[in-house]
Amino acid sequence: SHHEQRIDILRAEAALARALNRIHVVGKH
Repeated sequence: SHHEQRIDILRAEAALARALNRIHVVGKH
């Protein structure tokens, strides 16, 4: 459904944010 698609998008954004944060932390070290 459309609602599930929206949840998938938010979930993907959260996963992307964690990935970018991890890359940023690794880059600082």
